[in-house]
Amino acid sequence: MYLFVFFWAPALQSSSSSSSSSSSSSSSSPSGTSLPYGVIFAAFMASTLASSLIFGKITERLPFDSLLLSLLGVSSLCFFLAASNTSSSQFTFWVFCLFEACVGMYFPTMGFLKGKLIDDGVRSQVYGFLRIPLNVFVVVALLVTGRMESDKAFVGVFRVCSGLLLLAAGGFWGLVVRKSGVDVQVE
Repeated sequence: MYLFVFFWAPALQSSSSSSSSSSSSSSSSPSGTSLPYGVIFAAFMASTLASSLIFGKITERLPFDSLLLSLLGVSSLCFFLAASNTSSSQFTFWVFCLFEACVGMYFPTMGFLKGKLIDDGVRSQVYGFLRIPLNVFVVVALLVTGRMESDKAFVGVFRVCSGLLLLAAGGFWGLVVRKSGVDVQVE
């Protein structure tokens, strides 16, 4: 999510410029056409809100652990697709909207699961400790991509994020779902 905040605009700009240059190579349209970033961001927030609103209905039918595994898998697929298809701005936009919908369900899912799995007395220490590697990863990724000469530096970042999300899904399944048998149903 944190790296997505930095790279969604360059990804959309890159796919927009490549789709406009391939579709209108003989056209006299300006090459520096700006995207409607405010509308795009509003669509992302609407995707997040819509998925948060249907969260309660989904959790009536799907256990939290299965929902989290699904969210991690779909988010990984979104990053993979965004890295693989950089020529269609509409496709990239809808993939990003799907990712934001996953984010909208991720936060309440994680809030519930953290409440079930981490004791109240140590919760703030655990959260603080886990933010350290997250922030280090974000800073390192930004430093590495900042030194790249390519305007498609986001492709590598999205591929790494896709792999890490799959790794997180596997880790969650192996450590929490399969081994511990923690009851993560709504009581």
